[in-house]
Amino acid sequence: MIIQNEDTAINVFVKRETGGGVSVSDTDHDHRIGPAGLITINNLTDGTEAIQDRWTIIAASGTPRVSFFETEDIKR
Repeated sequence: MIIQNEDTAINVFVKRETGGGVSVSDTDHDHRIGPAGLITINNLTDGTEAIQDRWTIIAASGTPRVSFFETEDIKR
């Protein structure tokens, strides 16, 4: 999957949530995606659990646009 921050000025913070609650913040996150940045996550480099778990994204401020694209690399 690909997560892209489409905003040109605001950071977004991404966290893989492994428990029951949401704990992502600007100080407690797995990845910071800067303006116009992106991150890719796949089962080959990040493991199957990473692509099956819940990911939470918050913005540092405002309402930036974040896009998400999911691919499937396992043939059924």
